[in-house]
Amino acid sequence: MKSNMTLTREQVIAIADRLDDVIGDHFYDSIIAEVDEEIEDADVYEIKKELALGYLEECTKSQKQIEYRSDVLAEIDNLNQYLAGNVTKMGLIEGLEGLLRTIRK
Repeated sequence: MKSNMTLTREQVIAIADRLDDVIGDHFYDSIIAEVDEEIEDADVYEIKKELALGYLEECTKSQKQIEYRSDVLAEIDNLNQYLAGNVTKMGLIEGLEGLLRTIRK
């Protein structure tokens, strides 16, 4: 399985700046397409706030998924270590019985 690359801080900033330019270039076009007239500055602020909150929510969900996956992988690693240390010494059935006792605690 191919792993994803990790961006440098400079790359993150460059991409964020580019997205800001792209969004900025089309921001007012999007407003005109929706309401066909100019809007108040307060409404522009609310639109930008809504956009930012959406990004923040998406980012928060992604971070929670990453943390959950890390926790699951850590548990799998713990189980693998337990099995490696106990199944080979005690035999498969005894090792699984020990694993079940550990899980039930």
